[in-house]
Amino acid sequence: MNLSFRQLQAFVLGADCQAFSAAAQLMGISQPGYSLLIRQMEETLGFRLFDRSTRRVALTPAAAEWLPSARRSIQQMQEARRHADDVRLARRGALRLGVVPSTAYGVLPALMITFRQTYPAVRMELREESATRLAQLVADGQVDLGLGPLFESAPELCFEALLSDDLVVLASQTHPLAQLRKVTWKALLQYDYIAPAAQAGVRVQADLAAAHAGISLVPLYEASSLTTLLGLVHACHAFAILPRLLVAGLNQQDLAVLELGRPHVSRALGLLYPRATAPSPAAQAFAATARAHYHPDKAAQDIKPGPLRQPPAENRQAPPSGMR
Repeated sequence: MNLSFRQLQAFVLGADCQAFSAAAQLMGISQPGYSLLIRQMEETLGFRLFDRSTRRVALTPAAAEWLPSARRSIQQMQEARRHADDVRLARRGALRLGVVPSTAYGVLPALMITFRQTYPAVRMELREESATRLAQLVADGQVDLGLGPLFESAPELCFEALLSDDLVVLASQTHPLAQLRKVTWKALLQYDYIAPAAQAGVRVQADLAAAHAGISLVPLYEASSLTTLLGLVHACHAFAILPRLLVAGLNQQDLAVLELGRPHVSRALGLLYPRATAPSPAAQAFAATARAHYHPDKAAQDIKPGPLRQPPAENRQAPPSGMR
């Protein structure tokens, strides 16, 4: 049995109005059109719905017994339609968002405040990963959207740059480097170095830049978490090389931030999404929020499946020439 919402609505209105003309008027159709809907329903159901006389329209016994079920079906279909509208307009739903640590500290908080205010019913699941791991999660569909860099071309991904970030040196205020505003890569060889884990995107960039400057930075210790890294910077009287946006999200009262000399390292941060998969309404809404924050002129643009947008040259890992 295949009954449409319009047919069910016609039946229930006929039962409530007890007149075909009144029911047809409420539906915005002609009376002959309304009568056709009822006849089609009767053929589908296999029993008559109304007894008609010159004075009134009355339900048949079979129709009176079926009426509560018809009302429930209409309510369920209306609820399903409302739910679909809520999902389409991101009034509800879920978003699995992957981020790298620098965006989690320096970019995400402001975006989350705005997104939460606009879409309070969307459930958010956050995953913090390295840049390489983040790209893989997006490609595999384990997250709906990524917020971070894309170091290498990936044919299954699209990348939309939102802003750029550069690397800076971080040390305690009591460190000798704290007296400087800018430091060369070679000058860093005099001091102990605390590095992120080897697979972290910022570590890869720092190692490439150091090699381009003709040096090799050998860390005293490696730390996979920011808390541990900062603790070792203080305890070991050492320095770290971190993204500026990440550092901006820290309490810097006891920290010194220094510019790095050439080669200057910057990277583009932006949205990563699958090339071939249609994004969810919640992902579309978050992308629009991010665009409105950094590029208001592009806020209304939708993310769509399509060819890969290549990351800017300075955002790729491979050639040192991408550094300036």
